[in-house]
Amino acid sequence: MEAEGWYKVGSDTFYPYTMTELLVKAVDFGRFDTVIFTGNKRIIDDLRGMYETSKFKFMMFSHDTFILELASSAIAMMVPGLETPLEAFSYNVPVIFLPPSNSSQYIQLDEFRKYHVAYASIHFSDYLKRSYFAGRNLRKIMQEFLVQLHHFETTEWILDDVSRRINEYLSNRKLLDRQLEQQKRFIV
Repeated sequence: MEAEGWYKVGSDTFYPYTMTELLVKAVDFGRFDTVIFTGNKRIIDDLRGMYETSKFKFMMFSHDTFILELASSAIAMMVPGLETPLEAFSYNVPVIFLPPSNSSQYIQLDEFRKYHVAYASIHFSDYLKRSYFAGRNLRKIMQEFLVQLHHFETTEWILDDVSRRINEYLSNRKLLDRQLEQQKRFIV
């Protein structure tokens, strides 16, 4: 949720708070008994105090326990990354990709889309001018990314559309089946 020395939640970005509020208040999770949020301890502790209910759980897991939870999930909603999406793919859990929270995730989502394993995804480039980060100076691209992230976090019509799209993805079984089929192809 944050990368020491690169960006800090609460000063450089409010992404986990913004996305959690959007998910809790604007997304219909009615068909799910439990929705689990996980991430780093500081942020999860904050979010637990703000949003935890009998449906919304904010938890820290060991990697082994996380894998068991992921493998038994009906759907995994996550930011792009390297390990967690591939683990979900391996366990045949359809993934809905949330917008990236850092510049490397931006690049990873570009790649997942390129390889057709991100049908259910939301990217900054869906709303803002496309950025080309691959192969560039990491400090410079992180600063450019944080400008886009701030715009994303503070633009009401974008956040409204993100929640609308997530609701559509959650209710579109055909899309999730297509997503899952592409994930299987990708992981093999």
